[in-house]
Amino acid sequence: MSITVWAVPAFRLKSRHVLRFLAESRSPIHAVEVRLFSSDGLYSRTPVQSRRWEPIGDLAKTAEDISKYIGDSNSPAVTIMKDEVARPPS
Repeated sequence: MSITVWAVPAFRLKSRHVLRFLAESRSPIHAVEVRLFSSDGLYSRTPVQSRRWEPIGDLAKTAEDISKYIGDSNSPAVTIMKDEVARPPS
């Protein structure tokens, strides 16, 4: 498995940005986890809340759900982690 982490300020984050991050995967996505951070931002080592989506089917719907979760939280900073299923070498 391969994990890619995207640390980003939450303001102005739209579902199309999340969709682009998810869609650039080279392998199928096994799960996505979003961690919300306090006003200390990404320098705070402990997230105040997190949520996981799995399995990932419709990426556009998942991106909408993630952006709504982030928007509803009023968190200033987030990390989005996608867990990709690694393909065996050919």
